[in-house]
Amino acid sequence: MDITPEHTKRGSVDHGSVGDLHPEIVAAYDYVDSVLHTADVTTPYAWHGWALREAFLAGISHARATVPNK
Repeated sequence: MDITPEHTKRGSVDHGSVGDLHPEIVAAYDYVDSVLHTADVTTPYAWHGWALREAFLAGISHARATVPNK
């Protein structure tokens, strides 16, 4: 079972490196970095970055599927 299908369908698996990742995955990393300060619990964080990235990417996929010409 693939727990990160959005990462997988972009031809990149999260390995903690942003070097050769798909541009949308890089954007997902940037999004997670931009919301770190909003966590109620920070040691450790109350949520997992990979899950937030997956949700961010799912939003992109949803928008493409529902908005014409995307």
